[in-house]
Amino acid sequence: MMISLIKKVLHHSIRIEHWKIIFFGILFIFISSFVIHWIEPEEFKSPYIGFWFVMTTVSQVGLGDYIPETVAGR
Repeated sequence: MMISLIKKVLHHSIRIEHWKIIFFGILFIFISSFVIHWIEPEEFKSPYIGFWFVMTTVSQVGLGDYIPETVAGR
């Protein structure tokens, strides 16, 4: 019952334009994690570590675990 209520609310509140924004936002985050791995492979040894950096930067937490060293990375 609760799930059907959530589906109804989401169906009426989120239109297809919003789904495009969400999709492209998530796509941008994943592409950014591969780009930072490609720019600085010594610091970001895998795209997963690049994803960690992108997510901490996007969420403005900025833990400082990984820091880009080159100008292109910054």
